[in-house]
Amino acid sequence: MRMVMVKVYRKDGTYRGLYIGKAEDYITVNKGFAERNFGQLEYISIDKVKSFKEVEELLRERNLDLISVEEEFMRKYEVEFLKLKIKGYKVYCEWQLMQEIERKIYVEKIKEKWFLYSEGFEILHNTFQKNLKKIFDISMATIIGILTLPVMGLTFLIVKLDGGPALFRQKRVGLRGEEFEIIKFRSMSVDAEKHGAQWAQKNDSRITKVGKFIRKTRIDELPQLWNVVRGEMSFVGPRPERLVFIEKLEKEIPFYDVRHSIKPGLTGWAQVMYPYGSSVEDALHKLEYDLYYLKHQNFMFDLMVFFKTIKVVLSRRGV
Repeated sequence: MRMVMVKVYRKDGTYRGLYIGKAEDYITVNKGFAERNFGQLEYISIDKVKSFKEVEELLRERNLDLISVEEEFMRKYEVEFLKLKIKGYKVYCEWQLMQEIERKIYVEKIKEKWFLYSEGFEILHNTFQKNLKKIFDISMATIIGILTLPVMGLTFLIVKLDGGPALFRQKRVGLRGEEFEIIKFRSMSVDAEKHGAQWAQKNDSRITKVGKFIRKTRIDELPQLWNVVRGEMSFVGPRPERLVFIEKLEKEIPFYDVRHSIKPGLTGWAQVMYPYGSSVEDALHKLEYDLYYLKHQNFMFDLMVFFKTIKVVLSRRGV
């Protein structure tokens, strides 16, 4: 839809912008700016700008509508940049623009007041959006459940014949931090956690031969459609984690508990944008995508995640 609008209204992209900063940073930002089809982003070295008046003149002379600057420079002229924003300009410090380009929230850059003043997060309080998401959840779970019923039946038999129970149940943390029982096809050996809880690793020796295939193709996740129908999960949302890991992650990662503001998902923005993770650092990066999803969630975003999930499944990315 963005591409169609761009073709109709502006040949050169959505915005005409100016980046004031270091050359090496501009290269990174400009590449992402072009990839997202945001438009054109001109560059001025931070060393060549001596006053804020020069910034205003550049914006006016070049007919620009977006500006991105280093955070320190923005703090120096905070009131002036606020006036620009009121005039209708898109104003970003460098990391804020990168958030929109990479479609994730830099957790280490934000503080509590960021949530207070940021737009978005409609899913947390908009009844219409919540009901629309619920309809999407039930519809997708029912349709996919019916279509994949033969696959699930065959998988049940194969896993059962491989030794041990076919289904695996485990408590996970969901909406408002409440625990529920997740259902999956068993992909690991029966005694996988005889030494205690641990994250799944790439090429994990605990994964069975059958398990490797059903994890790669995400078939092991299909029983969670029942969790969606029961209202314990959504089709799209942050992936549910175990309490034993959450207690650790909440101590080490700021705002980790915010992901429990909505129901966990069968798939999610973090799942399609970030490779499988098995560390605190990976959990941090996934949270950045989860927060972006919470901020921007809508019906079209859920559809985009759905189609990206299909792409991931077909490419067999994962553990």
